[in-house]
Amino acid sequence: GKLYESVLLNGILQPNQETLTQVTPRFPGIVRELNKRVGDHVEKNELLGKIESNQSHTVYELRAPFAGTIIERNAALGEFASEQKPAFIIADLSTVWADFAVPRRELGRIQVGNTVMVALDDGLPAVAAKLSYVSPIGSAETQTALVRAVLANNEQRLRPGLFVTGNVHLAEKSALVAVKLSA
Repeated sequence: GKLYESVLLNGILQPNQETLTQVTPRFPGIVRELNKRVGDHVEKNELLGKIESNQSHTVYELRAPFAGTIIERNAALGEFASEQKPAFIIADLSTVWADFAVPRRELGRIQVGNTVMVALDDGLPAVAAKLSYVSPIGSAETQTALVRAVLANNEQRLRPGLFVTGNVHLAEKSALVAVKLSA
């Protein structure tokens, strides 16, 4: 069997910030129509709502720039909307980030490319991934640094905001006999 040297880390699932967008009105005005709610799936160019401009009284459409899921809606019918605040936030949740806090004593051993087994505590097997990012700066408050793995989420099992545990494999070696800890 194989013996693994590993470190256990606490983390949280986040939307992949590289596949997330804020949809804001081009001009300030009154929200006249809303077609989507939080949790709704949208296709590219799908109509999200309509804003009536304060200056020209022209009605402008808000459309989805890409397919994804509405994860935040900051607009209500009859409310004033401006270009300063997004009306919708859309995320493509086909991939998510697993962000982990690494204590300073382990930082020298963690590197991009390490395998991490992400346990979701939902009774299903852990998800394997590779670390894709190690922060060059740490947090003064927690004395930790951020490391990240990008996880495929085709079945929508991974929900941003939920806590996870990551078991990062640092080294492995073959052994003639290996007994599982659960034995």
